[in-house]
Amino acid sequence: MFFLSQQRFGITSHAWDHWHCMCATHIFITVGMRMYQYVLLMGHGVVLTSSVKVSIFFYYAHGNMTLNLKQRMCCVCVCVCLEIQCGSPPVLPHSVLFWNGVSKIGSVALYGCDVGYRSLVTGNVSVCESDGQWSNPDYSCEEVDCGVPVSLPHSVVLWNNSSSLGSVALYVCEAGYRPVGEGNVSLCNSDAKWSRVNMRCEEINCGPPPECPLTDILWNKASTLGSVVQYKCKYGLKQQSDKNMTTCTSDGTWEKVFVTCTAHCGPAPEVPHAEVAWDNSTAVIHRCVKGHYRHTGSDISICDITGKWQIASLHCKELKLTVNNLVVINERCLRWNAENEGYREKYTVTFVGLRDFEQLFSDRRKKIFSSSALWPVLCLNLLPATNYTITITTESTRATSTVTANTSIPVPPTPEIKYSEVEASSLTLKLRRSTNTLDSICMYQVFVIPVEGVMLFDCSSSVSPRFLAQQRCDRGYVTAQIQLSGLAAEINFTVGDQQLYGDFFNAHLENGRDYYIILRTVCQWGKSRTQSCVIWAKARGTSYIMKISALVTVGSIGAVGSVIVMGYWYSW
Repeated sequence: MFFLSQQRFGITSHAWDHWHCMCATHIFITVGMRMYQYVLLMGHGVVLTSSVKVSIFFYYAHGNMTLNLKQRMCCVCVCVCLEIQCGSPPVLPHSVLFWNGVSKIGSVALYGCDVGYRSLVTGNVSVCESDGQWSNPDYSCEEVDCGVPVSLPHSVVLWNNSSSLGSVALYVCEAGYRPVGEGNVSLCNSDAKWSRVNMRCEEINCGPPPECPLTDILWNKASTLGSVVQYKCKYGLKQQSDKNMTTCTSDGTWEKVFVTCTAHCGPAPEVPHAEVAWDNSTAVIHRCVKGHYRHTGSDISICDITGKWQIASLHCKELKLTVNNLVVINERCLRWNAENEGYREKYTVTFVGLRDFEQLFSDRRKKIFSSSALWPVLCLNLLPATNYTITITTESTRATSTVTANTSIPVPPTPEIKYSEVEASSLTLKLRRSTNTLDSICMYQVFVIPVEGVMLFDCSSSVSPRFLAQQRCDRGYVTAQIQLSGLAAEINFTVGDQQLYGDFFNAHLENGRDYYIILRTVCQWGKSRTQSCVIWAKARGTSYIMKISALVTVGSIGAVGSVIVMGYWYSW
C-alpha cells in the first residue's frame, strides 16, 4: 500500500541480472472505483484523488502472458511524489496574457485585449486547479468598431469608411455655411465611440451692404452667400468707376467696391491769389500762391449735385516778410522786426568774423533758424575781439538785411604763480600760463613798487612809469614789458638783471628798501583795453615793521569791454 496526498508521482523500475527474477512491466493503480494503468520505464503519470489511500499492483506482461508479481518480483519499484504543475496558461485570440510564470495549484493568469480590440465580458481570470489544468476563462476579444460617424447639421463627413480604433472623420460645412467653434475632427476611441466635435455650421450672412456716397442701392434684402447688391449714382451724377456691384463672400463680408459719382461742374473755380493743390473734378483744394499766406476761410471747393461749384472762402493775404530794424544785443544776440502776420518763416543767417591783428584768422559760419515771432531773437556764439558782418535772408521772399558787430576783449586770465618773500636785491620768479588766441594783443608788465609811506596802486591805470636813475622812484615803475605772442607756457623772470624788456630797463633793486613785485596782464585792441593784476613777490632789503592797512579794488569800464583794477595802500 502507498499513501498519496493529491501530488504528482513518478515510478521507476530497477532489475537484477538473475534468470529467476522477473521485473514488473506494468503498474495498476486503483483509486476507489477507478483504475489507472502505466507502463514502467516510460515516463510518469498523474493520479488525482481526494482519498488518502490508493492500491498499486505490479505485473509482468510478455506477449499474451500476464503475471501478477507478488512472489517472484525481484525488482525494486520506487514511487516518487512530485508537486502538481499546470504548465503554461492557454492562449486566447487577440488577447494579451499577464502571468508571473508560476503554474502550481492556485496560480492566476489574467487576460487583456490587444490594441484595437475590446472585451464585452469580465471573466478574464484563469486558475491552475488540482487536476493540473488551467480553468477555462470566460473571456473573448472583439475588434473595436465605432460604426458610422455622427452627422452634424449642414455638414459633410470626409471619411474613408474605416471605423476601427484611431479612425478619423473630418467635418466640412456645406456650401452657404461656415464653421463656428474649434475642432472639426472626430476620432474613434477605445470605447467604440466617436469623439465629440465642437464645431457647428451656421448659415453665412453678410448683413447690410456697405454704403457708397452719392449712390442708391438696388438690393433684395438677401445677405446670404452669393447675394448681390448693385449701386447706382443719384440723379444728375455720373459714375466714374467701372464696377458698381458687390457680392456676399464665403467669409461673411461683402466684396470691396468703390463707386465714384461726379457732377459736371466744369473746370475748377478760381480763388484770388490761390492755386489748385488737388482736383478730382468733384472737389478742389486750393492753396495760396508764393508770397501770400492763408488769412481766413475754407480752402475746399465742392461740386454739388446741381452741377455748380460751392467755391472755397479762402482769403489769401500778401506776405510782407522782411528783416527790419536788425540790431545786435549784448554782442551775441540778433533781434529784428519780421512783419510776418504770425506766419512761420525760415531764415538763413550767415556771419563772417575777421581780426585786423591776426590776418589768417577767419570765422565763417551759417545757421538755419525758424520762427513765427513778430520780433525774433537769435543768439550766436561769437568769438571775442572780432569784427563780424552778419546777414539774414528769408526763405519765402528772399528779403535780406546786414549788420556789423565788434565783440569786446574779455578780462585776461591771471597766470599761475607762487607768491614768495625773499631778502635779495635781485630775485628770480616763475609763472605758468595757458596760450590764448588773443596772445598777439596781450602783454605782461612787471611793476616794482617801493613799500614806504602811503601808496595806492591802480591796476586799471594806463600809465606805465619808467625807471629813472637820476630820480628817486617812490611811486614805483615798470621794470619789464613782455609780449605774450610766441611766449612759452612756463617763464622764469629775474627782477633787477639790468636788461631791457621792450622799452623798459630792469634796474637793480636798491639795497635797504622793501619792494612789492606786481604782474599786470594787459590786452588792448583799438580803444578796448582790459587788464588783471596779481602780487608776484615781496623783496625785503632791511628789517622794519609794515602794516597793510587796506586792500582797494577799483573797477572801471573802457570804451569797449571791461577792466579789472587792483590797488594796494600801505603805511609803515
